[in-house]
Amino acid sequence: MGVAIPIEAEALNINLLSLTWWNRLEPRPRSPEVADTLAAKIRDPLWMLTRQWQFGEFQGEDAGSPAWVQMRARTTPFLGWRPHLDSGQPLPLRPITAPLEELVETEGFAPDLATQAEWGLALASLLEDQGLNPTQRAAVFAAVREEFPLDSSRVDPSDARAARFLSVCDGRAVNGVELAAQGATPALLAKPAVVPFVAQLQAAITALQQSISRTLGQIGADSGTSWHSDRLEYQVEAVAAGPTGGTLLFQSTPDRDATFEWFTMDLVSRAEDPGTPDGVAVPVPEAMSVSRLPTFVRFRGMPNHRWWDFERGSSDFGSVIPDKRDLAKLLVMDFMLIHGNDYFVVPFDFPVSRVARIDELLVHDVFGGVTLVDRADAAPTPPDARWTCFSTSIADQDGRPADFLLLPPSAGPARLVGDQIEDVRFVRDEQANLVWAIEQIDRRRRG
Repeated sequence: MGVAIPIEAEALNINLLSLTWWNRLEPRPRSPEVADTLAAKIRDPLWMLTRQWQFGEFQGEDAGSPAWVQMRARTTPFLGWRPHLDSGQPLPLRPITAPLEELVETEGFAPDLATQAEWGLALASLLEDQGLNPTQRAAVFAAVREEFPLDSSRVDPSDARAARFLSVCDGRAVNGVELAAQGATPALLAKPAVVPFVAQLQAAITALQQSISRTLGQIGADSGTSWHSDRLEYQVEAVAAGPTGGTLLFQSTPDRDATFEWFTMDLVSRAEDPGTPDGVAVPVPEAMSVSRLPTFVRFRGMPNHRWWDFERGSSDFGSVIPDKRDLAKLLVMDFMLIHGNDYFVVPFDFPVSRVARIDELLVHDVFGGVTLVDRADAAPTPPDARWTCFSTSIADQDGRPADFLLLPPSAGPARLVGDQIEDVRFVRDEQANLVWAIEQIDRRRRG
């Protein structure tokens, strides 16, 4: 027989303790796929909605996002260039046939004895390509040597190496540089040894001229006229046709990489009419109309538009500790972290070596509205409140921006730059009141 014994609650004191420990969490799916286990599903959508409300993502404005953009513009080409002189009459303009880096900074090869003889030997090989046998080549080569001998007028008598070279080559070599410069002269074509092979010799001289042009460019050119030794820099003036008529004069000093980018050029508005190169007329501005899709401005380390997105840790803004006086860094960080997602960018493509002026910019939003966007730097905005980007400064108006964009005839960063073989450093001696130039040459690379 069972007996029931009553027990009061105070008489029994039982403590229940539960301890749970995790060493690591690993997915252990019962199916071959791990997608469901790694999905990290959200079980509380209301919490996500409240966080969106807390961050102000539900705050609406009576505005629409841009859907597409229409632009109308006029473009005009660059016409010519010339070295900039601080004093005296300006030099005549030269046509732009290559990037400015090549036209301005290329140093011409001096027609020394070695260069003359080297290209004279090249003529013999070119005559062989024309089908002349050794006897015929020797006769034609001797006739050319009589008309174009080596020029020893620039040889320094005290230069022993040049004197030895001249003693070996004089009377045997042809001045190939002078031959390429003058071409087949009537006196040369009239020589008896040349008359039967006039066509072959002219073809060989043409091939010689083309080979020199491809290999050396200009020989004995007036290089250095744009170089200012007192400032250790190049100074150039470029002329372009104006999108609203007339011509535009730009002053340019290349950057530290010796490139003529758009930011190296300043407009001279009060200059006299620079004119155009010989045989070049001012063209009519070319009108263009394009439609583009705007995209968000993106940069490395930019925060995502939605707060719950996973972001890359490539940029650690928390480790940036700007100085109180470093206002520019604070402004950039403020833009990147707070206002960066409110900016859009619209691509605008136009050819290199041209000036472009945007006449109209229409923004169509997602609500069907159309907005005409004026220039940010247009009057009557005060000069100290203007904001602009990719604009050209007017040199003689305190840096006021011009109303056009430009892509100068520059090779830009696409150039092939060789290794540095020479380094010149300037050291100031306070006690002697002198400046020393110390040159360091890497002879291994120079050969």
